[in-house]
Amino acid sequence: MRHRPQRPFCVRGLHVPTAEFLASVEMPAADEAGFKIASSVRVYTHNITRRPIAWDPARQRPTQELVHSIHSALHFALDPCVNHPDEAPSFCIIPGRSHELPIAQGNCLMVPCLGDMVVKPEDVARNSKGQVTAKLFAGFDGEVLHKGDVDDALDALRRSTGVSVVHKFVISLEGIKWNGDWSDASQSVGIDIIDHLKKPWEYLCSQPDIHRLGVSDFSPIHLTRLFEIFSSSCDNKPTADASDTSRRAPHCLALEYPTINQLSFDTDLPPTLVNFATEKGIELVSHSDDLGTQTQLVNLLREFNHVLPLPPAFLDADPQESRKAFQLRWVLKYTVILPDRGLVADQGYIMSALFKSPSSSD
Repeated sequence: MRHRPQRPFCVRGLHVPTAEFLASVEMPAADEAGFKIASSVRVYTHNITRRPIAWDPARQRPTQELVHSIHSALHFALDPCVNHPDEAPSFCIIPGRSHELPIAQGNCLMVPCLGDMVVKPEDVARNSKGQVTAKLFAGFDGEVLHKGDVDDALDALRRSTGVSVVHKFVISLEGIKWNGDWSDASQSVGIDIIDHLKKPWEYLCSQPDIHRLGVSDFSPIHLTRLFEIFSSSCDNKPTADASDTSRRAPHCLALEYPTINQLSFDTDLPPTLVNFATEKGIELVSHSDDLGTQTQLVNLLREFNHVLPLPPAFLDADPQESRKAFQLRWVLKYTVILPDRGLVADQGYIMSALFKSPSSSD
């Protein structure tokens, strides 16, 4: 069994693994069968500001940034090193944690290995001075976002940046992508998904290190439904004071109202939407996020099947069948901005997915 040299873990703002935990971390060779018990995979891209990303010149924005970032991260962690050809690829298997999820997570394949995910002290000091914005993409293939997903994402964010404070945390659900069409039918697409958002939202509101909460691509009807859920729980109406950044309902300690709504429009925002957001105290922010497709992510993992001990159910099938054995659970995008200089100090993605057996994918 081969091991990469273990480097010191950064202790500031992170949960430092114990000696017993590190002893449980396995690094099997690609031909070993130990990975059959692993049922999930997590890939950390780390800072992508130092790597070239594909650019869409027509729309003047990155295109499929997640796919390119994951591809680059896999090459960086798994390709042979020119200066250290005998160094093992950087991946490991860690025991999965038990969360309130309908699917048993088992063990998790980590890329890169925990021992190589070191946040330098100078980077932690820099990030501590910055403002962290995190965006959690979830709800893929109709899956419900659970509190355990949010907890995992926050833990992964701390591991990547070395800091715990999040100034803005935004949730994006795949089933809700309002495009600006003002018809009731368009504004109501995915309305039932919002009903499942209450518990993870309550958990986020209980985290003192998260300063502001937001949503992505919500229409006024979506937001109204969200307010109705909160009002029925708290018997309280949202404040109209846009300067109130806490937005905590006085009679409900568990819930806060969103103060951010990220939108992706090709046209100017209509005055009706602006007036609605102003009345509710919601900041409208533009975004250009492009995650690509799950099929592309499947193909990226299959590209490294000679290195990674991927499960047989995922490898033995053709690419179309492999997609059925893969379930993207969540993607976290994070950005650290230094407000005094207006610079992006750190930006990256974390991908978490499940490997499904053929029986569970039917």
